[in-house]
Amino acid sequence: MEMEKLTEDVIYIVLPPEPRVREKLKELNEKVSKDCDFNVVIDFSYIEILSSITISNLITLQNWLDKSGYKLVFCKVAVVTKCIFDVAGLDKVFKFADDKFDALSVLKQGGPTADS
Repeated sequence: MEMEKLTEDVIYIVLPPEPRVREKLKELNEKVSKDCDFNVVIDFSYIEILSSITISNLITLQNWLDKSGYKLVFCKVAVVTKCIFDVAGLDKVFKFADDKFDALSVLKQGGPTADS
């Protein structure tokens, strides 16, 4: 999993495709649960499908970040993948942006997402 520090309090992660994404999200959740002092932007460029395990890990990550006072934003989400979030009603749970720069704007504003 590629990880890059965008700013002092924002990390940018490019998720690998299934099934490796499960393991990487589990690692990220463990890290966030122990010590979280950053917002997270996740790049979905390589994600074509979402398993229930992946969705569960993303919800867990969102919950850990919320408890710590930090935010999670998804970017570069394919239309088909975005439809999965929409159908599951998770488009209201997560924030979306077009790219990492748009995600930084969403984090600063704390307001509407690119798809609102």
